[in-house]
Amino acid sequence: MTDPRAAPGPVPGPDPDLDVMELLMAWQVTLDRLELDVLRVESAVARGRMPELEPWRPEPHLGALPEPLRPRAEQLLHRQAQASARLTDRLHQVHREHTLADTVSRLSGRGVDPVYVDRAL
Repeated sequence: MTDPRAAPGPVPGPDPDLDVMELLMAWQVTLDRLELDVLRVESAVARGRMPELEPWRPEPHLGALPEPLRPRAEQLLHRQAQASARLTDRLHQVHREHTLADTVSRLSGRGVDPVYVDRAL
């Protein structure tokens, strides 16, 4: 998924050695990779887990997005925004649960030390 903290840089021009079809295919592969990242985030959030992703950086040789791929890229951007919102909601929920657990622990006078015994030891 695209890292929102990543500073956008200038978009370099396409590699002059690539023809139009090669550029289109390269962009399709790039969009495929971004879509897989979105799927990973959606799946992780649905299972209550945090996704592990690396920040995305555009390939310097790609140049601008070809116009025929614009609808797909816009749809992907929309899915990224939805996944980001769900992830943010999940983080807020976890924070609230953690705060509640701390409050209950503090008010009950119980410590936060483990209270179980591992019989396997």
